[in-house]
Amino acid sequence: MSFPVDESGLRTCFHGINEPAIPFAQYVDRLVHYANVWAREKPSANSQGVRCAVLAVEYMERAQVRISGKSIHRLFLIAFLIGIKLTDDFGMSNTFWGRAGGCSLEDVNRMEVEFCNLLKWDFGVAPEVYEAQKRRFLA
Repeated sequence: MSFPVDESGLRTCFHGINEPAIPFAQYVDRLVHYANVWAREKPSANSQGVRCAVLAVEYMERAQVRISGKSIHRLFLIAFLIGIKLTDDFGMSNTFWGRAGGCSLEDVNRMEVEFCNLLKWDFGVAPEVYEAQKRRFLA
């Protein structure tokens, strides 16, 4: 996954005060794990967690937000959360995902609205785009 990185000091609602201590790959694994547990699925290339992570990557690229070490975790969390909401009618609450992702409920709610606005509320992903992202994500 490659995203544009912003080290200019620009601050948005997606920027934390400090860079998280948890490495990004481990953070992604954590969210995927929680989604799989909730869906009662074993880890696989087609599990709920992987599906939402693939959508998150697509949404982050589409949003064209410059990313820094202080924002990538929070951006991924919100993109992942939107993927959950689109693929699971009975997903866990924003409160849960905020705790899992290390953010307050207020921050999660604010970031979710902002991210949806960045995507212009267009969450559709064509099957061929999804498959291409999935291959990249699992590589």
